[in-house]
Amino acid sequence: MKNKEITQRINVLHQLIERKQLEEEEPIDPFSRSLYEFFKEMAELDKDGIVAFHEQSVDDDGKPIGTLEGTREFVKTWAQEYERAKKDGVYRRLGIETDSLP
Repeated sequence: MKNKEITQRINVLHQLIERKQLEEEEPIDPFSRSLYEFFKEMAELDKDGIVAFHEQSVDDDGKPIGTLEGTREFVKTWAQEYERAKKDGVYRRLGIETDSLP
């Protein structure tokens, strides 16, 4: 086995142990988990995704809720929450991959 493979295995085991320790310290309830997943979804939206999200945000009569600029601010706010939670290690604890996001 090469050193690189050994190092990768050690890193994976370390992450699993760390996640288990964090879960035991402070479990995350299903509602909070769904919020963190929502934050991540907002962070993943590009310009076209924000427009699509805005177009899907309608009231019972099918009228748009708010403005496109308001939707951009909404997404920006929740994307910032994603960054905060990412720094706090929440996604690592949840086992949610974040490396692919900016």
